[in-house]
Amino acid sequence: MIDLQQVPIIDINKHNFKQLWPSLLLSLKQATFVAMDLELSGLGNRRLLNARSVEDRYKAMCAVARTRSIIAFGISCFQAKTMQSCPSVETSTVNSNLVDSEDVEASHDVGDVMLQEAAKAAANEFTVQTFSITVLCSESYVVEPEALQFLVSHGFNFNQQCAAGVPYYRGNDRDGEDEVCLLRFFLAELIRSERPLVFHNGMVDLIFLYQNLYADLPPTLAVFISDVFEMFPAGIFDTKHMAEFCSRFPASFLEYVYKKCQRENFLDVKNSEQQFSLHFHDYRHYVDCIEYIPCGFHMETTRAQTTFCTNFAAHGWCKNGVACSLTHDLDIILDNEQFVTEKKKRRRARKTAKKRRASSESLQDHAGQGDMDTLQTDSPVVNEMNVSLGDKSEMDADAGNDAKVKLNVEDCRARACDESPSKHSGIHRAGFDAFMTGLSMARFVCKYGALPKQHFGLAEYVNKLCLSGKDMGLLISKSSFAKTSIDHRNKLATIKSK
Repeated sequence: MIDLQQVPIIDINKHNFKQLWPSLLLSLKQATFVAMDLELSGLGNRRLLNARSVEDRYKAMCAVARTRSIIAFGISCFQAKTMQSCPSVETSTVNSNLVDSEDVEASHDVGDVMLQEAAKAAANEFTVQTFSITVLCSESYVVEPEALQFLVSHGFNFNQQCAAGVPYYRGNDRDGEDEVCLLRFFLAELIRSERPLVFHNGMVDLIFLYQNLYADLPPTLAVFISDVFEMFPAGIFDTKHMAEFCSRFPASFLEYVYKKCQRENFLDVKNSEQQFSLHFHDYRHYVDCIEYIPCGFHMETTRAQTTFCTNFAAHGWCKNGVACSLTHDLDIILDNEQFVTEKKKRRRARKTAKKRRASSESLQDHAGQGDMDTLQTDSPVVNEMNVSLGDKSEMDADAGNDAKVKLNVEDCRARACDESPSKHSGIHRAGFDAFMTGLSMARFVCKYGALPKQHFGLAEYVNKLCLSGKDMGLLISKSSFAKTSIDHRNKLATIKSK
């Protein structure tokens, strides 16, 4: 069961990178999938990034990646409980001369079912380790005021970045000190590990990763896609794309998807449906580099009629920012959404009960017009009883729904972290964003896929990146009409040789 109060995030800088490197490397190698998020110094002209032509978008993003830099690097490693850690199901040796072959097959079937159920239960348990690496580009780069204001408003410390950021350089590899190559070592290990990667709106992140920590970007989108496909053969998932085309959420910005998945999983626990659970390691020995970010949520029906900012609810941003007179609290927004959903369910239940009652009365009238006039179905007493039963079933449906909502609210109040909106400053930090992305992916795997199937049983959504304003994702696949770049081939050969 997922009952999160706070998330531990390991803060890595240039002073403790080598000390924490073994932990980071071990988490990477043991991960079932790796969620990533980047904080950037700017994104340039938004209109160019959302151009109608995808090729034009790529060129605009390349120009941004060559002039801006990475500010922070978030990595969240999700490790599913493996079959080795499940209780084994032993089947005894059977003497075929004494036992019928059908009994042997039946015993094997029972064992297979038990193994499958044990594997299914284990696959929905994840051990999570989240890292946040503060980085500092050693070259000149553009910083946009809007990006600085956004990061500062969410608690980013630029003094710490200047004093302790892990240095790196952009473009192709160079001969130099190991200190400026630490992040490149990590990306090389990530490529060697061949683990599935998870992003939220990942096209920009992938382009920045390529230019800043791998090699110079290729001139065309087709070549870039071919390079990325070879870099990450285990597949890439985009939770924004899955939120829009798989779960069909009303909104798809990261915080909404995260909180929506968190709520859905909580309600599945109450309804005894399939859910996932998260576990964290004991970090008492790493007190100096651990930050705990609160992540509880509220569910209150009393707030369901509260007016909220519809623009923020749909897109995750508002032109008025903090000066907006309407609330941007996602818990309140989701309370309203759940209230509307439950109201529609009750309305449908009433309509269904009314149709059944009308159908029953029609059958009774038809029977009364036949030769069976002696039946008492047309008597006022029976009709009154039928109507009463119909009204009672309708009332019971409403009462059941209301009781269900009340139960969920009461349990959630007892379990959720009691935090004020001012305590949400940890949102939109690189490490926590990576964790939110990973939790959303765990929810999608639990609800729509399965472990340990290939691509988590989500082959329809693997290697597809979200494209804003498009009715389909960008497919990451090697093309017969586009070769990989020379820089990529040289770099990948070097990585694979070690």
